[in-house]
Amino acid sequence: MRLHAAAAGLFLLVVPREAGAAEPFVDPRLPRPTLAEPNEPARVQPLDASAELVAPRLPTPFMLKELAHPRIDAWLDWTLASVVPETPSGSNVAAGLLRVGGEAHVFLFRRFYVGAQLPIAFARGVDGAPELGGSSSRSREANVGNLDLEARIVFPMPSWLAFGASLGLAVPTATFDRNGPAQAAARAAIAVAPTDLPLFLPGRLTWRPALDVRILRGPFVVQIRQGIDVVQDTSEGGVTTQGRILAHAGILVSRDLELSIEAQQRYRFGEDASVDGRRSAVVLGPGARVSLGRFDVGGMLASSLLGALGSEMSSVLSVQASVVAHLP
Repeated sequence: MRLHAAAAGLFLLVVPREAGAAEPFVDPRLPRPTLAEPNEPARVQPLDASAELVAPRLPTPFMLKELAHPRIDAWLDWTLASVVPETPSGSNVAAGLLRVGGEAHVFLFRRFYVGAQLPIAFARGVDGAPELGGSSSRSREANVGNLDLEARIVFPMPSWLAFGASLGLAVPTATFDRNGPAQAAARAAIAVAPTDLPLFLPGRLTWRPALDVRILRGPFVVQIRQGIDVVQDTSEGGVTTQGRILAHAGILVSRDLELSIEAQQRYRFGEDASVDGRRSAVVLGPGARVSLGRFDVGGMLASSLLGALGSEMSSVLSVQASVVAHLP
């Protein structure tokens, strides 16, 4: 997959060729080392697994969660997009995606988190674009998706590496007709985030295991998530499996400002890979995020690469605004 190769290249970029050639990098969330004597160099102590994390310092990625926040994170993401149909004579569809969620660090384990988010899709113009699944009747403009639950654990290392594992569950709370214009509207909206397609599949229960890796070297931040979605149709029966990868590469311009580029790819396995003529969907784009103490705010532009989510879509262009609150 294209993003697999890109992720490998980023790993080689940020990891030094000789392990002993670079000075250790301390997570900027932790207190800075102090000098014991005026002429004595600062000593970086190994991280204690029971050490408390201080106020958030690393700006939060757009497509991924902040890997190790100290308490409770709550977020509100709003994305507006223009979806271009594959048919040249078709009209563009205006779509929106609203995501509200939160995640808390629980004290059962030192680095254990539980969270949930609920997506809402908006679309205008699907009725005038039958090639996207619309019809002459008026479709619902807003559709609530499946509730996305997740539990994850993080294993921070003493210097530049942290990794984790998660298990998500998309509960079938969406109630719109899977074969009607409402499904077409939801599909157009989720084209801006193809890895979250199971959140807009009515009547499906989806298990979502994943692995996370974050690398910090100097001002460079790289975070990658690789996961699979096992989608079980609770109404008509059958199980399908889909893969997903999300990548974030950023540079800390200052202690609280990060410029980044992010990408995500959804791909399908087996016979399901050719259902609509597209085996995978890729979205990528640049973003900027600033940490303002208890809040992170930012914006991102994104576009589909080599085709959108389905063969009925030619391309997607979106702009996203995001606010993350770090609660005490």
